[in-house]
This record gives sequence, structure tokens and C-alpha cells, in this order.
Amino acid sequence: MEVLEKALNLPWYVYLCVFLAIVFIFGKSRDWVYTAKLYREGSEDVQGDFEIKKYKNEAPIGEVLLVMSDFNVDGEIEIKVNDELIGHLKVTEKGRYVETIYPPSNESKSKKYRPKTSIRMKRLNFSIPSTFIPKNRDKVCLSINGEKLTGPLFKS
Repeated sequence: MEVLEKALNLPWYVYLCVFLAIVFIFGKSRDWVYTAKLYREGSEDVQGDFEIKKYKNEAPIGEVLLVMSDFNVDGEIEIKVNDELIGHLKVTEKGRYVETIYPPSNESKSKKYRPKTSIRMKRLNFSIPSTFIPKNRDKVCLSINGEKLTGPLFKS
């Protein structure tokens, strides 16, 4: 009982150090992360993001984030890196996670702020073959129902 009382009477920074040690010991560590901004041919506006992450002792995973107002994401998406097919997804309009991003409000900090200028994004997660290893400046090409988005891959 005395040990418990002593443990509960420690200063706050001891608890913080213990928490950080636990996070450091049990947290996932990344081997590498590559990202790419995706553009339509002939356009300078970013239409989406592409990211590949590799954690220790796990297969790489990919994530695509697309601007919903610019695409009808209902059909097939092919993901190629240097003309090598690494992902093929069949997507329905309501079948995947849709994230709505709201610009900050100047008037209020309420969570109920829903401007008409909000940007709807579609987030797609997929697995990547474990043999695939990306390099800097690899060319990423997404084909969404025949429409292509491209961009270079960079290590972050």
C-alpha cells in the first residue's frame, strides 16, 4: 500500500516521462514515406495526393486523397509507378471513406461551421506488393475511369 501511495505522489513530469517512454517503446517506426502531388495533364492545380508508407516488419501501404468536386470516383482506379501496376481498386461513390475538409472560419471556432466552399476529399487506402521499393522522382500515374493524374514521387 505504501508503494502505491509513493507512486501516486510523484510530480507531473515523471508521469509525462513514463508516457513518452511507453510511446517510444511501443510506437510504430517508419522505414520510409514517399509522397506525390497529382496533377491533370495541362493543369497546374493539385487534384490529389498519393502516399506510400512502409513500417518496420510490415508490407507497404498506399493512400490516395482525391478532390471529389473534380472527379466522379465511381468505377475503377489503376495506380502505376514507372508504368508498373501496383494497385487496382474498384470504387463506388458511397463505398469508400469520404473526408470533408472545411476552410477555417474567420467568424467563429465552432465545429458546426459548414461553409459552401468546403472541399470534399475521397481517401482510398490499399495494400502494395511487398517487393515494390520506390525511388525519388518515380513517376506516379493514376487512371480514374480513363482520366489520368500524374506526378513525381518524393521521399519525405
